[in-house]
Amino acid sequence: MIADASILQSWLGQAFAVAVSAPAPVDDQLFPEERTYIAGAIRRRREEFGTARVCARRALAALGVQDASLVPYADRSPRWPKGIVGSLSHCQDLCVAAVTAAPHIHGFGIDVEIDVPLDQELETMICTAGERNFVSSRSTSERGRIGKMIFCAKEAVYKCQYPLTKTFLDFQDIELELDASLKTFVVARAPRHREIEPLLRSVKGSFLLTHALIFTTATLVGD
Repeated sequence: MIADASILQSWLGQAFAVAVSAPAPVDDQLFPEERTYIAGAIRRRREEFGTARVCARRALAALGVQDASLVPYADRSPRWPKGIVGSLSHCQDLCVAAVTAAPHIHGFGIDVEIDVPLDQELETMICTAGERNFVSSRSTSERGRIGKMIFCAKEAVYKCQYPLTKTFLDFQDIELELDASLKTFVVARAPRHREIEPLLRSVKGSFLLTHALIFTTATLVGD
């Protein structure tokens, strides 16, 4: 279930560099401090963490950025070299890293999920009343997938905004508005976080369905 990096690159555009790989043992490719950081985790977590960092360095190299340790901050958010905005994600069989040095991109988040329907019992936890109305307006065959897309999109929005606001967002803290074609989305409301609602409403989201995977990006563009 490995996505074609060239498809992702075309989707993200020339401002970004992207790398993907299946999770694998890569301890020998990590910096000592990265190995120390993840040493106490279970094997699967070590593989996901390590492979994501290897992917990130491959993507950074495409931007001409020299190899560097990518130990997360104390709050577990990714640490990027100066001038870089980026995001990491992983699911069962894939790790993905996307980075940019474009000065007009102030925030970015990417998430990947396996393209299977969202468990119905999770819908009320993930989706607001307005989002559930949108889901119920679609065909029966679409509803589970749209629920998973909303989950994926909210993960991407969180990653996009957190480095800028340091605000923890619950799934119910924001309401998304998906376009009818299910290609893009925006943040319609953030009633529990009025202080950052203007920033959140400026985030632009995009979906890509490929290789039985759902990819979502959330991007904040500034002057």
